[in-house]
Amino acid sequence: MQEQEYISFALDQEEYAIELVGVKEVMVYKEIRRLPNTEPFIKGVINLRGLIVPVVDLRAKFGLQLRPYTKFTIIVVLETLNKLLGIIVDTVPDVVLLGPKELQAPPSLKTLINKKYIKRIGQTESRLIVILDTEQIFFDQEASDVTDSSCPGLIRNRPDAQKLQSPI
Repeated sequence: MQEQEYISFALDQEEYAIELVGVKEVMVYKEIRRLPNTEPFIKGVINLRGLIVPVVDLRAKFGLQLRPYTKFTIIVVLETLNKLLGIIVDTVPDVVLLGPKELQAPPSLKTLINKKYIKRIGQTESRLIVILDTEQIFFDQEASDVTDSSCPGLIRNRPDAQKLQSPI
């Protein structure tokens, strides 16, 4: 197994990361259009160059204390399971390169976030980074119930809409 790049981000004082290969864009917070009858962690949708992308607040998804969105709040747009999704995070400090020796299985402890959402723990000389499993977070049964029924057929203004689909 080779070294892999991860984009790190913060929620409160904790550092998390997802595989960089799935990240399509990092943007400052922009207005989100709320959708009715969705889970509280689904904040709504944004228009990303003609593509409607659902946005999830990871603080709400993980049961953390919510905070107001500011001009410093970040939306990371990622692709997972051929679907685009935006996630709201506090900051995006950098990209981290981690090899197999720096990745460990998560400990068997009770955690605030669901353990199935944690893929690995990354360790550098000065940091511990929780590597998240985006497929588990956004496409588990709870999320599937929401994404399958909330707003079918939103993607229509883009030639590659058959390939990239919104999970909502």
